Amino acid sequence: MACNRKRKTLTVTDWSDLPQELVISIANRIVLMEDFTAFGAVCKSWRSAATKEIFTSRLTHQVPFLMFRKKDAVGMLEFYSLTRDKILKFKLPEGGVQIICSCLGWLFTSRRGLEELNLLHPLNHSQIKLPGFRDSSCQVLRCRDELSPFVRFVLSSSPSWTSDYTIIGQYDFQKLAFCKPREHKYWTSIVFEEYIWDIICYKGRFYAMDDDGIWVCDTENPKQAKANVVVPEIPFGFVRQYSFMAESAGD
Repeated sequence: MACNRKRKTLTVTDWSDLPQELVISIANRIVLMEDFTAFGAVCKSWRSAATKEIFTSRLTHQVPFLMFRKKDAVGMLEFYSLTRDKILKFKLPEGGVQIICSCLGWLFTSRRGLEELNLLHPLNHSQIKLPGFRDSSCQVLRCRDELSPFVRFVLSSSPSWTSDYTIIGQYDFQKLAFCKPREHKYWTSIVFEEYIWDIICYKGRFYAMDDDGIWVCDTENPKQAKANVVVPEIPFGFVRQYSFMAESAGD
């Protein structure tokens, strides 16, 4: 007795052939940032649908990842997703990089000290080369005290959505430096008289807190860089070295 068996053939789906209206409809239903990034990595047509106009309105409601790095996890980063209750692993670029800090979903990394600064997106592995940490005369900006670490970098807006952003960083107890990568190839310093405890960006403007109060930094013109006091005195009773600025309810 003979029987005919139909062979099953597997076909590879070309996701780029889906109607653009359907792709946009799918994008509009994505809630988590990591899913939105993976969505845009499928193909060119899907990436064109993964626009900031579709997703920006939901960015303010994103729950951040917790990042940690095990000593034995060479070349790897691990993030804990609070929304999914799971650990996500990501590879670091080859060649060895030092992670300085994170801001708005991007990692600030360096090689050879601060001579090679980069922004790294851990989800899609995008990298942006930043100007080396030098002033307009090509002098390397160094800490006065070797024990003073590079404290932090802060972005004015996410490079995921715009190339028109400014970066400010603290590189000494009383020194900040800023740069607008799209326009500048160097960094401009702002020197304070007192110890800087914290820096933050609010609505595109940078604020710094020191022993004298809270200052707003003018970063529009590198030739006229300065800081103006907006809160002349920190309320009595605050322990300054444990005080930080925070945005309240998005207002």
